[in-house]
Amino acid sequence: MKTLSYPRLALLAGVTLLFVSLFLEWYSFQVVDTNNELIVSWSYNLFFEWTTDFPTGATVNEDYRPLNLNVPFYINILFIVILILAVGVGTIQDIKVSNNSSNTRYYSYIFAFLLVLTFFYVVLFPIIYLYPNELYYPVLTNVDIDLNTITYYSIGIGYILQLFGFVLIFPYSLYYLLTITALERSRQIPEIQIEKIIQDIQEPIDLDEFIAEEELKIKKGDYS
Repeated sequence: MKTLSYPRLALLAGVTLLFVSLFLEWYSFQVVDTNNELIVSWSYNLFFEWTTDFPTGATVNEDYRPLNLNVPFYINILFIVILILAVGVGTIQDIKVSNNSSNTRYYSYIFAFLLVLTFFYVVLFPIIYLYPNELYYPVLTNVDIDLNTITYYSIGIGYILQLFGFVLIFPYSLYYLLTITALERSRQIPEIQIEKIIQDIQEPIDLDEFIAEEELKIKKGDYS
């Protein structure tokens, strides 16, 4: 059985955190009054948008309900597919350091997409979806003297796991991409290209057949 290296184990741990993070709370918005009593509570999830523990019809809570962020659903589905593919490549496919390893270039696209999508969730999500809706990142406490309320804005455990997952997958993903890039460049060296062309067009010579033909010519007196 093949033993996984530490970077590959880190990749698997990171992918696990990234997957779990999608189904947890990513952001919370809460308001308490002067008696420190919770009067508003909303939590955001990538799949279910805003949810609350307050019963339906709680007027104050409904008045403070944030707008749906509308993160494209297909991005979440694509991310899950990429996570599954990354696990398969990370545990099964080795980087073949040979001239026959051109197929690994296609596997490298998986890690490229993985890094891009994780970057989207970690960096672009707050910029595109939180700040424009006045949802402050990563944490903020706002005291409203006029309304005698305190508002808490905070990232959730889902976002935190996404951040840790990114840190774990980054080393192996970057190593895979850099290695494949180096292999691709090495294949572009003129000597290697010429050798590959010669191998492709060169016809194998059957020496036994050639000798037999020459002997037949000698017997027939056609040899010159």
